[in-house]
Amino acid sequence: MSKKNTETQTGWQRFASGWKGFWTWVFRLRSVGLAIPVAVAAVGLAVYNEATLPALVGIDLQANGEYAQMIAREIAVLGPLALTALCLLFMFCSRRVVYPWLISIFSLVLPILILITNIFPA
Repeated sequence: MSKKNTETQTGWQRFASGWKGFWTWVFRLRSVGLAIPVAVAAVGLAVYNEATLPALVGIDLQANGEYAQMIAREIAVLGPLALTALCLLFMFCSRRVVYPWLISIFSLVLPILILITNIFPA
């Protein structure tokens, strides 16, 4: 705005223009605001799984109660964490933020599923 235009504005008009500018910045930074809770939850689940899971983690629980494949704990912890990080990276690169964010929310189910199937096997 030019100097003359700001001098002719009333206090309410200045407030409204500042408020509009604030919400413009909030909209531009929405991806950061949405990513922070997902990243914190993913790291928290990774730390919890690192402390709770056994050294060898079973994947693909069969009907007879045995696992089809055994992997190391580090892979079982870092794999879902990397998947969530990749989803968040896609969210930052996307013009539409909500869809990749929802996918990153669903990727948080994977470490929970690994934990449940290894603590309470069939």
